[in-house]
Amino acid sequence: MGANGETFFNGGMDFRISERLRAGLQNFYAKFGTVEQIHTATVVRYHVTNKVNLFAGTESQYGTNLLIREQELLRVNLNFGMGYEVDEDFMLEMGCHP
Repeated sequence: MGANGETFFNGGMDFRISERLRAGLQNFYAKFGTVEQIHTATVVRYHVTNKVNLFAGTESQYGTNLLIREQELLRVNLNFGMGYEVDEDFMLEMGCHP
């Protein structure tokens, strides 16, 4: 929880399809004031080496105004780029979502 009552959660799952190919699902939730946002992303990663991968996927972001109980689709992105796995718990990614 943030200093002003903000709430943030995230999580994800990774599925191994083959030795070099993985698919994943990521979810992010944020609440600040009277606004909630949910980001959902799907990603496919192709591991060029043990540490380097290329990725592509989609991401959608929904927003809810709790005062007027209105939901809206804020954006849909197509993401792609490359990642470097520093260790099991830390990955650097550089990409684009036009």
